Amino acid sequence: MSSSDCKLCLRHGELQNSHLIPTSVFKNLRARAASNPNPLVFSPDNMVQSSEQPTAYICRRACEDIFNDGGERWTVPLLASLDGFPLYDLVSNAEPFYRDNVFTAYHASSIPGFETSKIIHFGMSIFWKASLRNWGTKGPDIQIELGKYGEPIRQFVLDGGKVPPKTYLSVCVLPPTVPLLAVLMPVRMKQRDFHRFKFYVPGVVFELSIGNQVPDFVREECLASGALQLVTVSPEFATTLGKSYVESRSTARISPSYAKHLKRRGEG
Repeated sequence: MSSSDCKLCLRHGELQNSHLIPTSVFKNLRARAASNPNPLVFSPDNMVQSSEQPTAYICRRACEDIFNDGGERWTVPLLASLDGFPLYDLVSNAEPFYRDNVFTAYHASSIPGFETSKIIHFGMSIFWKASLRNWGTKGPDIQIELGKYGEPIRQFVLDGGKVPPKTYLSVCVLPPTVPLLAVLMPVRMKQRDFHRFKFYVPGVVFELSIGNQVPDFVREECLASGALQLVTVSPEFATTLGKSYVESRSTARISPSYAKHLKRRGEG
């Protein structure tokens, strides 16, 4: 442990080794029967199976409990795993607001048992933590820049209440017909008129849009403050993630152990 000022409550005390993404999320990514059960971590430069997780000493124990009680304890057990996908089951059993061949939208209030405030806190906490420092130890940086919105988001994570003005959170659930077991660390997306960030945990995409020029449809659909407060179901992100994997296969340095795994699968 390290003694310093807590990044969340700003009080001095013994800091805990905090995880950017809850460690229990990574446990669900482990291939139990494989000789190397560790999840795959890939970028355009490297492709390796690793048990390493982004951690840093940022918060006191009491503030770690805020993360747990605020959203992690409810959200993480509902994420996709080898045993199923409870969040998808919860959402898909509700009456949809809109549906077409690839996209379904639900009012959060119409989903029985859906704890809107919990999943909002979970998402906002991870975006906020990702803004505090570079969490990357190997490979690309893991950090986003929230600018002037960082402080009001900190206050929301600490005290709850309403999500700050001009910050809009969306949540998309992937259907179990596509590969789900992966993690995308928080990243900034290319956008000209406003700031847009994204991260992915097994089965769920979180997207945060901030600024004055956020489009009206994003504001209306925002889970926290929008007129519609939607939860969507779409396989689109799985396609994007799959393309990233294929592109990385052509450029990345592949570790010897993962190369053996690919060879066994006939992909080497």
